[in-house]
Amino acid sequence: MPRMLAAFLTLAALAAPARAQAGSPPQEPAAGKATRAPGFVLLVTDQGKHPIAGARGTLLGEPVSHLPALDDVQEPSSRQTFTGTSGENGLLRFAGANGAEPSHAGNGWVTTESGLGALFPRLHRGSTHRLELQPMGAIASPTGSEPFQLYARAFLPSGEVVTLPPCQGTEVRLPAGHYEVWARTADGWVWQRLAVAPGQRSELRYDGPAQRVAARSGAVMHPVGRPDVPLFSADGEAILRGAALAAPLTGRFGDFRPAPQVLPGPPRNEPILWPLSAEPPRLERLPWAANGAPPGLQLLTLQRADGGAFRTLHLAALQRSGDQAWFLVPAEAQGDAWLLAVAPGFAPMAVPWSNRQQVALQALQRGLPLRVEARDEEGHAILDLAVEYTPDQMDAATVFARTDARGSARLGLAAGPGQLRTSDERFLNQSLVLASIPDGPVQLTVLPGAEVTGRTLWPDGTPAAEVVVTLRDTNGVLRPGWRTVVTDRSGSFRFPGLPEDTLFVVFASTQRDGHTWSGRFDRARAAGEVLELTVRDEDPVLGTGR
Repeated sequence: MPRMLAAFLTLAALAAPARAQAGSPPQEPAAGKATRAPGFVLLVTDQGKHPIAGARGTLLGEPVSHLPALDDVQEPSSRQTFTGTSGENGLLRFAGANGAEPSHAGNGWVTTESGLGALFPRLHRGSTHRLELQPMGAIASPTGSEPFQLYARAFLPSGEVVTLPPCQGTEVRLPAGHYEVWARTADGWVWQRLAVAPGQRSELRYDGPAQRVAARSGAVMHPVGRPDVPLFSADGEAILRGAALAAPLTGRFGDFRPAPQVLPGPPRNEPILWPLSAEPPRLERLPWAANGAPPGLQLLTLQRADGGAFRTLHLAALQRSGDQAWFLVPAEAQGDAWLLAVAPGFAPMAVPWSNRQQVALQALQRGLPLRVEARDEEGHAILDLAVEYTPDQMDAATVFARTDARGSARLGLAAGPGQLRTSDERFLNQSLVLASIPDGPVQLTVLPGAEVTGRTLWPDGTPAAEVVVTLRDTNGVLRPGWRTVVTDRSGSFRFPGLPEDTLFVVFASTQRDGHTWSGRFDRARAAGEVLELTVRDEDPVLGTGR
């Protein structure tokens, strides 16, 4: 199984720019003379704005492009890691093995031996960012003497998530921030959300009931969304305590990935077997032309949820006997199910699971490198534009990328016909039908679109700052259909990149005096008047009001 997953994790590099990395699949040839692009630089200072020398930084590089359908099989450790140490002038430059650098973006953290640290959001190639370090906080056991192993991920104000490597001890220091943590102790696993403050100590909670879980033969279990947290120990058992008992769990059982499940309660003395069902789905043979099976070919059975995200149901490797070749796939698949075929050096291909016997799956195409160059109306490059490409009738083969500082995005090897789309909250959505993949980059002129603007107010008419405002598209034409911002000091907010004369729902919510305050506007029109949205206590009887 690890080898199978490793094959899937190479897909983000299909036709990406050449990197100094062993085992990379065939890459898009460089055009013209190679030039060294500007790197990633942080100016690291203390709270007095003085440069710090010797600070150590880690940057988790993003892939050039990726298949969203594979997100649930990609572990955070699959991201390229780049490190650096700041010099006397406080400049910290990131580099990878053999001088390799991430494509165009990444996030991470910086720490010092003296106990200073900070998390940083996405950095882009070619610009220098200043990062102010603060005293780190600490996470410890209640007594301060019990050792534990900590798996932490931080949630940044920008909405990004930074997954830190596991660490252990009786006390673990982390940069200030909001964390979700899993900790393995001598008494089992615990789960918590913690706000780590500079120079402060946060305690793990070991209280609550406990339940022992035993692995069925070969099963792997982890929390949903946390494949980096291996819950089973070497003996195939795990003990979950307190809030960890309510966590949805998933993992692997042979070639299958069980649906997310919560352990049944109340806790019992005997162990619960995982997965909860011992009967794997029935499999059937899906023939494949042996001479049309490139090295590394894999087949995933996927299920699409209502929100559009795909979940992996089954991973299959090609099997051979003489001149026969086939995959074993689930004989039954509920809901909106798909098959996705992937192989290094070929364009991904997908078919609805219901069409599995009627479609010549073996006809993978090598495709051509698909590149996009995005400019605004004045010809300036657009940084960080979200771009995706979907081959016709192959939703599960959608590839996603973001533009770099030059406005260029590389979506890997692709086959036409298909549809190229921009889905960015800053700009008007655009769609372009490609009959075939062109030899050169697709030129996009990005338009700003219309906008919804407004202010949030308290009932007495004063500005309501730091209120979360959400715009929702009830017509299903906007990508993404939900957009969220936070109001500034004057209570102002804006949603750009909208089609004109379209109605949206806008609602606001915040916490105040221990109560939820909210407001709603059901017919907000892009390019219309400035909205004034009053937030009121949802419990006016018990609330203190203003």
